[in-house]
Amino acid sequence: MRLPPLSDEDQLQFLTGIANRISRQEDVMAQVSNHSVEQVLHGLFPERVPGTLLDAMTDHAKTVAGSVGQRDQEPGVCVGDFEDADPAGWAGQTSIGAAV
Repeated sequence: MRLPPLSDEDQLQFLTGIANRISRQEDVMAQVSNHSVEQVLHGLFPERVPGTLLDAMTDHAKTVAGSVGQRDQEPGVCVGDFEDADPAGWAGQTSIGAAV
């Protein structure tokens, strides 16, 4: 079975999540803030991207597995997964997740 390609919006959402994860790494962000792009690309940033991607994919897989496991317990999409979500907090987000 061939899956349809991801939309640009879905790709952007995934990459925004990666950017948010990297932005929480203080040592990487210190290099980003204090060095040129060329220097950053030879520092911690490129070393951390693969691990951050794997962490995001692992967390996503755990979330999906948990939601699928709850499918028999709750109707439709797992409502419990969204009860704590605050859509109002999503307003004012840039493409890298920083508040405007």
